Amino acid sequence: MLAMSGLNKSPRALALGSDLAEARIKSGLNQREAAQRFGFTQAVIARIETGRRVPTPDECAVLLGIYSTPLAEREHILELARDVDRETWTPVGSRHVPRQLGALVKYEAAATAICEVNPLVIPGLLQTFEYAQAVMSADRLSPSEIDARVMFRMNRQKVLRGEEPSNYLAIIDELALMRFAGDSSIMKNQYARLLEWLDFDHIDIRIVPRSTGFYPSLAGGYVVLEFDDGPPVVHVEHMGQGTWLHQAKYTKPLLSARSSTLKIALDSDSSRDLIAAYEKGESNGKAPVA
Repeated sequence: MLAMSGLNKSPRALALGSDLAEARIKSGLNQREAAQRFGFTQAVIARIETGRRVPTPDECAVLLGIYSTPLAEREHILELARDVDRETWTPVGSRHVPRQLGALVKYEAAATAICEVNPLVIPGLLQTFEYAQAVMSADRLSPSEIDARVMFRMNRQKVLRGEEPSNYLAIIDELALMRFAGDSSIMKNQYARLLEWLDFDHIDIRIVPRSTGFYPSLAGGYVVLEFDDGPPVVHVEHMGQGTWLHQAKYTKPLLSARSSTLKIALDSDSSRDLIAAYEKGESNGKAPVA
């Protein structure tokens, strides 16, 4: 897992740094050359690009001028720079998707613990290629967009397989096991993959029984990312977009919802048994039988 020390916990700052790094790379300059032209040290450029130092809008404008960044792209980045201190971040529109995903990947790599709560679908970090493809096909994306997003999601799963993987907990409603994405063979393979994930000591999956009444997390999925040296960050998903929360007054209700949801979920062994029953077609739910 990556070192988190000193990383600005604002997702906007992290995304801004990534955008500036991408603009520099497109210009053909390395960090040392960019620093020389701007009058900064290379260390300052590195801190900006990794979210450890937040540049002012004027500094961003100068850097983008040095990089000869196209006007439209420049305005998108400056818009982010002007609002970098906003308490929450909800990027809207397809052009913001790379920013969202880029920030998510960096936080996942740096987190010591990741908890994904999802009442609707199998969490992305646990999905098979075919299941992810079926889920994204429902969004009416073009085939090329679907392929790109599925491959990106598969690459994200490396965070669970590395030498120092983050501890990962998925809390899933049983209805997500019952809801088909694709055909019966896709679902059967997805159940089998969940059981394979459970062979890893750092991964746990807890199922909320379908007999459970209403609980707060039914309102939608979210990801809690926790760090050794800083407060947690929460990513709330909704309708193909997402909102980043990093201030305690916004994250606290979701941390509380996670705790209450975990209390009503089955224990680890019972959750494994239920997934195995679905995989074998022996559940009381309508599990697919291959």
